[in-house]
Amino acid sequence: MLKKFPVTCKGLLILATFALLGGCASFDLREGHPLPISRNEGLVLMAVDIHNERAPKFPFDSFGVDVRDPATGTPQTMRVASAKGATAESFLLVMRLPAGAQLLSTLVARTLPPPMLGPGQMSFGVEAPFTVTAGQVRYLGHFDLRNVDKTSGDDQNSSMGGIPNIPNGVTGLTRGTMRVAITDAFAHDVPLFIQSFPALKTATIEDAPLEKLLVKRASTSSADPIPVLLQR
Repeated sequence: MLKKFPVTCKGLLILATFALLGGCASFDLREGHPLPISRNEGLVLMAVDIHNERAPKFPFDSFGVDVRDPATGTPQTMRVASAKGATAESFLLVMRLPAGAQLLSTLVARTLPPPMLGPGQMSFGVEAPFTVTAGQVRYLGHFDLRNVDKTSGDDQNSSMGGIPNIPNGVTGLTRGTMRVAITDAFAHDVPLFIQSFPALKTATIEDAPLEKLLVKRASTSSADPIPVLLQR
């Protein structure tokens, strides 16, 4: 059964289990309710699987993204409805955003905590521009994210957020990096979104997944970002 975690935040999209910013509220996507978007807003759907392959004992239990205004770099104000799937590491995200150009800039997540310690905190820099169309619903794709061993040392960005600490080390984030894949799983994902958010039944959902995402390198690296192309 899908469990719903509606939440609203500025810039950082996070599940209720990871609501560190506070001041969050929901919007209604129940059956029989009109789509809660104005003529200056649109909805974006994002399906995510995220796996901690370096430390499977500590799976990710929450996930979010940071969306920015590409012109100014400031965090966007957005409302979010989210549902956790049948596993601890799958999520369905519905983002209500202003119409126009947007920039997906950071992937964030939290692991289950090791005994006597806090959770591992993931913060992984990416760059992926996309457009929100006023009054429309867009499917952004299915994202498969895996915390894996680095293959090129310090050139690759670490999975951890902030400075190294014991929880990030124990949960495998400090020495790991995120392997990212994007697929167009529209036929599979949209029925799950409608099951969890029945108000979407009346919507025309545009199948327009990201064609490309750039994975940022470590801050000490001068190499170009790593391109991730849509897998069809």
